[in-house]
Amino acid sequence: FPAITTVYTFEATDKCAADTVRGNVEVAIAEFPPMEVAMPEDFVLCPGDGAELLVEATGGTGVYQYDWEGYPFLTGNRFFVGPEHNEVFRVKVTDECGKQDWGATAVYYLAPTARFDFVVTGNTGVQFENQSSDDAVGYLWDFGDGMVSEDEHPLHQISFEAGDRVITLWVENEFGCLDSASKLLEPPVMVWVPNTFTPDGDGLNDAGALKQSDIGIAVTEDIAAFSPASDAILK
Repeated sequence: FPAITTVYTFEATDKCAADTVRGNVEVAIAEFPPMEVAMPEDFVLCPGDGAELLVEATGGTGVYQYDWEGYPFLTGNRFFVGPEHNEVFRVKVTDECGKQDWGATAVYYLAPTARFDFVVTGNTGVQFENQSSDDAVGYLWDFGDGMVSEDEHPLHQISFEAGDRVITLWVENEFGCLDSASKLLEPPVMVWVPNTFTPDGDGLNDAGALKQSDIGIAVTEDIAAFSPASDAILK
């Protein structure tokens, strides 16, 4: 069979060579536009999100067959994806004449990671330090007392009279993907002691006592001297 449209000329003569006829036969080869496969541009998915990949095939002839690389159970032109890592989805499209074309879409899974720490400063101040991944660009702190902050490293005054509270940090990357981390903030251990007393037997301020303590205290008559490294010096 010819690959392109071709005109064939034939000649027929009878048995006695008394008569001859001539004619032309044109064999037309259908010319179909080249097959092309279109897929969505590469895009980003956030944790828990999904998206539909739609394959649009044009040209060629007849009914198309779709073969998704790595997913033999898929045979259609739609694929709902929700990967938990970066992945390239490739599909091969074949028409009835066996002509093929490929399409591909890369899906990027870009989730920030929320992390933080804190230090209690003074009786009520708490300095929070954001330690999230570098792709975090937005922050929302929930201090567990009805107050919030969008600062990266906030300093917050907290009343510890209510006891323990949960601190939560939400972070967001440039694509709107979120992550959160929470920590329990416990009241710090506090000890209040008098700064002076006069044990001279006059009945005025002869003894010191703990005003308040959040830990157990044992008082003894033993006295020891300590070095700057907090090592007891034996005598």
